[in-house]
This record gives sequence, C-alpha cells and structure tokens, in this order.
Amino acid sequence: MSIKNTPIEKLKNKSEEKLAQIAVLATGSIGMRHLRIFSAFPDLDVYAVPTRLERLSELRAEGFKVAFQLDDLPNQDGIVVATNTGRHLSDAELALHSGAYVLVEKPLAPSTVGVRSLLELASAQKRGVFVGCCLRFKKCLLAFRELLADIGSVYAVEISCRSYLPDWRPGLDYRGGYAAHPQEGGVLRDLIHEVDYALWIFGTTKSVSGRLTNSGRLGIPTEDLATLMWKSEQGVQVCIQLDYLARSPVRQMIAFGAYGQVSVDLISQMVVIQKPGEEPKTMDLKVPHDEMYTDQAKAFLRTIEGKDPGQLASGMEGLTALAICDAARRSSQNRGAEEVVSW
Repeated sequence: MSIKNTPIEKLKNKSEEKLAQIAVLATGSIGMRHLRIFSAFPDLDVYAVPTRLERLSELRAEGFKVAFQLDDLPNQDGIVVATNTGRHLSDAELALHSGAYVLVEKPLAPSTVGVRSLLELASAQKRGVFVGCCLRFKKCLLAFRELLADIGSVYAVEISCRSYLPDWRPGLDYRGGYAAHPQEGGVLRDLIHEVDYALWIFGTTKSVSGRLTNSGRLGIPTEDLATLMWKSEQGVQVCIQLDYLARSPVRQMIAFGAYGQVSVDLISQMVVIQKPGEEPKTMDLKVPHDEMYTDQAKAFLRTIEGKDPGQLASGMEGLTALAICDAARRSSQNRGAEEVVSW
C-alpha cells in the first residue's frame, strides 16, 4: 500500500501538538479499518498495536506508527479493541487500567459473564466503554428510525440477515476462522448487530424465545441458523432470522404500524414507506461503506472530550444485547421462553 497523498502522509506535516492519542489493538481486517479511519483525522496521534510480531515491520512500511504492546503507550486517550472475541474482556480491562476510553468491536464479549465487572471498573475509573455497533450510523437505518413516526404505533417488526459464510473472506478457509469457534463464533454472536439495532430502535424486553440450529451444511461446530422472538416492553413483536447459508445476501428490516409500513434494505441502502391508498415512497441513501465507521469514530472522539456520544452503543447496551443472546441460547436448549438477565 502506497501512503503517498493519503491522510496518513498528511498527518506527518501536522503540528506535533495532538488533540488526542488513539491506539488500535489488533490489526486484522476490522482493526485495519479502524486504524485507517482514525488515521484520517487531523490532530490525532494514532498507533497500531498488532498481536503478531511480524506485523510490526509491515505496518511501519505502510506508514503507521506502531507499538508492540499497550504498556508501551501509557498516555492513550482512547483504545480500540479489535482482538478476537474471546480476548475482548481482558483487553478492555487492560485498556481501562491505562486510563483510556475504550471502543470494543462487537460483540462486547462471548456472553454476559464478566461484563458486569468490566462496566463497574469503567465506572470506578470514570471512563466509558463502548461497543462498535457501526450500523447505528448507517444513513438508511437512521432514516428508517425517523420514519417510524409516520406509520403510527408499531406492532411488529421482521429482521432478516442472511449470507454465505464461505464467501465472506475469499481465499481463507472459514472452518479455521472465529465463526467456527464454539466459544467465539456462531451466527448469533457474529450477527449481533441485528439484535443491537432491534433493541436500540424498539426497546428492551424481559424474555426471549430462540432456536439455534447447526444444519451440518458448512461442517462447522457452531450454529449456522438462528431465530429469535420477543415482545418489547413497548408492545412490539420482534422476529429476527439469521443464517450463514444463503447464497444471495439479505439484510433487511420491515416495521408494521397502524398507518402503514416502513422497510429498509441495508445492502442496497434503500428505504421504502408504504401507506394505504398512496404510492410507495422510496429513498436511495447510498453512501460509501466507510462513512458509518467515520461517524462512529467521531462519536467516540466526542466521548473522550466529555461530549454527548449520540447513538454510539454503550457498554450497558452491549451487555443487554449479550443478555438477549444468552437467553436465546437457553431457550433453544429448554424449548421455552427465557428471562433476559443483564445485571
């Protein structure tokens, strides 16, 4: 990768006085995305902290500042944790002890176990822990949320996220990746975005019914199909369907209200509102994929400055989403609705 005329190169010409220092822990695909997004901001001092020694020279060659471990960077204002899910809690705790605000890639942890202690530590340290639920910053989803007021009281919502796991990372064997790891993967953890934005838009619930299935089609030990159902405390019936098996990707949501319905396709980034006796109104809200990550980064930087984080997912919201998933797993085993226990 050439860094000529890139934002990274421009930063070299900035004053040495920086508004904030940001470290990105782990430099896999999502870590690199965070690294490039934050490096594009002026007045930030951004460091990559890879988890593999050989990455140090590679990252330096690409023009990034690097450190071998977080302890080498004692003055970080913000730390992005982009390690494997099984490490999220321990890495976030280390980041908090360094005095930083923390943005953890989704999911916040494999389950709710240990998350309460992390949030108590954050409170004691007077620092925030946030979760990288970037779809909250997607323009089409924000428009969908605003249009709900136009269809009256919402009584039901259907969410579907389906794709073919072997197509996710061409050239890599998905059976050796995190998705196939029983303690970290599975379609429910992987696609927790859908759980998060359902809770964010339609509110929480006290119980969940779930069915998790391993079809055997992919040769992995984790679930490749999941269905979740609950009734929100606002009276909305929510149904979420997730799978790793669909050959043509689907990511969409439709809400049904007293005066009509609103749908959003998160792939085409189209929003449609339909009311009886009226022609459907369609909005094309296509924006570059990185824009939602940039907006999420801006929100995280605002929290460091003591400002309102907006729709940035809080650690508590990350815990609630995990509690929904935990309840769905228990429900799938027990064949009945299970209580959501988050605190």
